[in-house]
Amino acid sequence: MLLIAFAVSNICFAQDQLPIKEKNVPQYCIQNFKEKYPEATAVQWLQGDPFFIDVTFVIGTHHYNSTFATSGGWVSTSEKYPVDSLPQQAHDFVEQKFPGAKYIFLYCTDTVSGLRWELTIRKKKLYEFVFDMSGFNLAYGKAGN
Repeated sequence: MLLIAFAVSNICFAQDQLPIKEKNVPQYCIQNFKEKYPEATAVQWLQGDPFFIDVTFVIGTHHYNSTFATSGGWVSTSEKYPVDSLPQQAHDFVEQKFPGAKYIFLYCTDTVSGLRWELTIRKKKLYEFVFDMSGFNLAYGKAGN
């Protein structure tokens, strides 16, 4: 459950991150990133939280965001997807809780505990959801909380 809470809060903090130069990124993060994604291009390092480093990058035509602990350990990697990729069960859950909400972002996120969907919607305020790959809701709440 802690990992799910981190995932939901991690989406919120992305707006507060600032670019950092690679020379200021912990060497273990750089090394582990290059081993995991040797074909990455357009690499940009970001930091908002003192314990985590994010990196945005491209492989082919796909855009990714990956998070590493400052100790170098990989935490997660997300890829943006069209919102119509969300499983019907997840869509039904959102519609039940927030009828007529506007879908803002959908990411497929790979973590140490497996793949999941992360969705941001707007219904007067921003809300975030975490679903398993079949569309079962694991967590949701207001963005920024």
